[in-house]
Amino acid sequence: MSVHLKSGCFENTSTSSACETLLAQVPVLEGWIDAAAESPTPLIVLGDFNRRLTQPGDRVWADLDDGEPANADLPTLTQDMPVSCRDNTFTEFIDHIVVDRAVLPWVDRSSFRQITYRQQDKAVWDQLSDHCPVLVELWIR
Repeated sequence: MSVHLKSGCFENTSTSSACETLLAQVPVLEGWIDAAAESPTPLIVLGDFNRRLTQPGDRVWADLDDGEPANADLPTLTQDMPVSCRDNTFTEFIDHIVVDRAVLPWVDRSSFRQITYRQQDKAVWDQLSDHCPVLVELWIR
């Protein structure tokens, strides 16, 4: 599944309208993840979470990665990976690739990368997306 969650809610303590919207989206996504985790079909959720899920204590990630059902114990493939978007202007990923335990053996962690903008285009970076796509190769057996 590809996601694009509400932007503007980056802190656990924020009570902004953006956070209200995001926090309304989370149970819907968690419900989908839980249902998918109970099926025999491998689970991959990727896209723009607009959230720094890999920060310790992130409440959105805690809700999504609650381990219930058991196959919903989800690794995010951005965990511990280097950020290189826009000359490292951003220090954390907000785009993620999340998989279930069944998919994990297919993931080639060494292939993980972030697609960055060319230095020669730096003058127009602000006219482009502030996101740099992340990708990883899967070797399905």
